[in-house]
Amino acid sequence: MCSTNSDGTARCWGVGLIVDRGSLSATWPTRFNNEPAHAKGSISADGSVRLTLDGYTQSGRALTGTMSGRLADGKISTSGSWSNRVPVDANWVVTQ
Repeated sequence: MCSTNSDGTARCWGVGLIVDRGSLSATWPTRFNNEPAHAKGSISADGSVRLTLDGYTQSGRALTGTMSGRLADGKISTSGSWSNRVPVDANWVVTQ
């Protein structure tokens, strides 16, 4: 996953996405506190992907977000934003 820093540079981190019968989930450590961040969502029959995000700001406050995208050719590509309007995107390769 990648978001944009205030200076315009990308900040990226690895996130493993679990796909289970159309449901999506992920958990990763945040860099601001010891609490984990999460993504939860679904893949519809037509390949549409929707995710909700929850994480934390630098000050430790809760931060939500949404992403949408597609599953095609074994890849999930998504984009969206955090509730503070910072863009976020992610790409995953589906493995068995």
